[in-house]
Amino acid sequence: MKLSSFSNCFLYAMGLLVCLPQAYILRTQWQDWRACTTAGQALDRYEVATALTDQVMAEYEPTGMVLVHDTPAHRNALSRARQTTDSALRRLTILLDPVQDASGSDRLSLATTRRALDEARTDIDSLAMGKEHCEDGDTQGPLQYFTAVIDTLQPPMIDQAAQITQVTPGVYELLTGANQLSLISHYARQLRMQLIPALTTGCPITHAETDALLRLRGQIEEHHKALVQRLRPYRDQPALEQAYLSAETRYFNEALSEVDDLLISHRDTIVDKERFQRVYNQGLGPLGNMRSVMLQLARQQIQRQSHQALIMFYTAVAASMATLGLLLLVGFFFRHRVLNALADTNETLKAFARGHFNVPLPDRHHHDEIGETLHALAVLRANNLERLSLQEDRERLISQLRQQAETDFLTGLANRQATQRVGRQMLAAARRGTGDLSLILFDIDNFKQINDQYGHAVGDQVLALVAALCKEQVRQSDLIGRHGGEEFLILSQPCSLADATAQAERLRAALEACPLRLPDSAGIPFTASFGVATLNATQNLDQLIHDADSAMYEAKKGGRNRVCAYRHGAGQAELHNC
Repeated sequence: MKLSSFSNCFLYAMGLLVCLPQAYILRTQWQDWRACTTAGQALDRYEVATALTDQVMAEYEPTGMVLVHDTPAHRNALSRARQTTDSALRRLTILLDPVQDASGSDRLSLATTRRALDEARTDIDSLAMGKEHCEDGDTQGPLQYFTAVIDTLQPPMIDQAAQITQVTPGVYELLTGANQLSLISHYARQLRMQLIPALTTGCPITHAETDALLRLRGQIEEHHKALVQRLRPYRDQPALEQAYLSAETRYFNEALSEVDDLLISHRDTIVDKERFQRVYNQGLGPLGNMRSVMLQLARQQIQRQSHQALIMFYTAVAASMATLGLLLLVGFFFRHRVLNALADTNETLKAFARGHFNVPLPDRHHHDEIGETLHALAVLRANNLERLSLQEDRERLISQLRQQAETDFLTGLANRQATQRVGRQMLAAARRGTGDLSLILFDIDNFKQINDQYGHAVGDQVLALVAALCKEQVRQSDLIGRHGGEEFLILSQPCSLADATAQAERLRAALEACPLRLPDSAGIPFTASFGVATLNATQNLDQLIHDADSAMYEAKKGGRNRVCAYRHGAGQAELHNC
């Protein structure tokens, strides 16, 4: 087995030993966070179930009003209360639907609640038929109906509370306290319902109603004491302390004092009905507010635990990545410093054995045995590269000499030798069907007079200017060359005779419009005569140049500064009038 294969197996085994425990830790922390999230969702459902309980209790008063004094206004109030209750029940059903267990117990409980609520409403509506006087009936029956409905809501609430306390046991006291407040609110609304006949029509309080008031008063006091015990660990919470003081003052002191005065005085009527209703109704609000504060504290505790679980998860992720990174770093160090160096040295020696001395050497920054070996290989490689460099310099010099031999030193254009070589290549390409090959041959008019009048130095500047204008006017793919003296040629492909003639005319106009500017002269104008020809099926390059030369001769004869195209159909050069 090679060292590289052995090291890979070792690293894989170590990685597996490290990753398995880390994966277990990550899974555990993730499950904790998910459990906290589930607990938060369960608290949402618990709050909706509590709100539904409140809404069922909110039907007490309009139900009692309809039973005692059935009017359209009371009927409308009862209808609105029932619609709100139905809406809350639908919302709880939607929230519980995605989390049904295999037995569907929560769904069964809500179905029972729906059925019990319908039965209670049916019975209450039956009782309301024909009741015209307060003494014809009592409120005990409706209370029993509503109590049965509320009892059916206990299973889903208990189930959601169990899910919450299983994940966050610290909220048990808060949830229990919230449940105590729900019971107190339930009994408080029942107590008020017992007094509806006396409050609305002034009917005397019966002995049965007084006994019910005493029983409800005792239950409220019992749950009040239990609530105080539940709140002791949380009295340092400002929001809860404020809500508790408000409920203690508004309901347990002021509202219940009105009830106690009524019971202690043994009166069968309420003297100041408006004051009693105002004080009692104002005392119910702080109970719900206090319960909301307790549920909010429970939610905050769940969120803190969820946040801590998420931090632990991220910490575990970071630790896992650090451990894995350290393992990878050690593996990388071993492979880079030892295995890769040995493998690279081995490949370098094989290349040297085959005579390939241009392969790059591995890095040799470290002073160890492998570094010394690489140093010796570097010396051998440097000697060989020096030899290759000398060979490349020689080839580059040959290329430069070849280029200089084919370039006109004055204009920088291709010279006659280069135009002959490239022209033959373009002619062969035209034979293969790559497009028409056209040749433009032009000669500077009266160039000898420019040399005689201004000197050969100025004549050389004219030639250089002509070369520059050609480069501006001609395509980059075309060949521009100095054919000799003041003659220039342009080989263009693909290019028809008409296109070549138009191109020659543009160049002629450019030369005519651009005189040579000298410091002590207004400008030296010059023109050129052009001959254009296109390759036919039987011509060679020399014949093509001959046709263009014939056309240029005709342009000279026609008065110079002209373009003449050679047309094979006519058998002779034809003057192109511009």
